[in-house]
Amino acid sequence: ENLGRWVHVDPCERAFDAPLMYEKGWGKKLSYIISVWYAGVADTTPRYSRKYPEVLSRRTSLGEIELKRVINRYNSTLKSRLPSNILQKVERWDSEETKQLQQLTNKNSDEDGKLKTEETRGRITGSYEWKASRGELGTQTRKSERESCSVPEAQNG
Repeated sequence: ENLGRWVHVDPCERAFDAPLMYEKGWGKKLSYIISVWYAGVADTTPRYSRKYPEVLSRRTSLGEIELKRVINRYNSTLKSRLPSNILQKVERWDSEETKQLQQLTNKNSDEDGKLKTEETRGRITGSYEWKASRGELGTQTRKSERESCSVPEAQNG
């Protein structure tokens, strides 16, 4: 809420607010990125891609109009359950987020700006062979030491 927008989090990859990591770092060809919270659902795909026209060409499971209709239906149901003071806040947040996402749909692949480290590397979890089979190595050319999603042990003291 403090950032005023949907925020990407991938704990296994130790990434926060690095949504371009899948497309730029891993080389994934995205189609749908749907974000959910207690007050709504949103198609946040533009935040995860700088190749939005390409993404749209891969979105064949559900047409854009139908996708918007489904999202609007869920949002209406969820918002109908909110107290009016919360609903007003959510509506303002949704309006700002919609503007931001619309601006992102107009960016192209040459407008990356400064990417975070997490957005430029290949996947860090999983075995080298598994990542290679999925095309998620990025620029990694050899096996890394860290090949699984693990939580560091707490230090005493």
